[in-house]
Amino acid sequence: MIDIKLIRETPGLIKQNLLKKGVDYSVQIDRILQLDVKRRTIITESESNKAEQNKVSKQIPQMKKDGIDTVEVFEQLNKLKEKIRSADDQLREVETELDDLLLRLPNLPDEDVVSGGKENNETLRIFGEPFAFVF
Repeated sequence: MIDIKLIRETPGLIKQNLLKKGVDYSVQIDRILQLDVKRRTIITESESNKAEQNKVSKQIPQMKKDGIDTVEVFEQLNKLKEKIRSADDQLREVETELDDLLLRLPNLPDEDVVSGGKENNETLRIFGEPFAFVF
């Protein structure tokens, strides 16, 4: 599987190298990049919501100690929990599709590989005499 970091940094080079295999993977790579951006955005939002949830949760004991009504705080916490749950569901869907696309990409060919199929392979060296079958 090709590393997502490599695809993110050099998508043009990846597309060009995969063209040597005889199939255009541009659409899949573009979709991978879109999903990667979406995944990173969802993770950022989710982590920020979790940090906010932790911050608000730590305030509850002090508010109870001071005799302040915590109903609004609990409502806010429930909204944050729902946002986090929703973000986790979206993240799971995005990661599933992203992993599927990444697994379907073939490995990159070596830089010195000639474009095309087996018919374009070149013999680099021959050792000994080729064996001649008699059947």
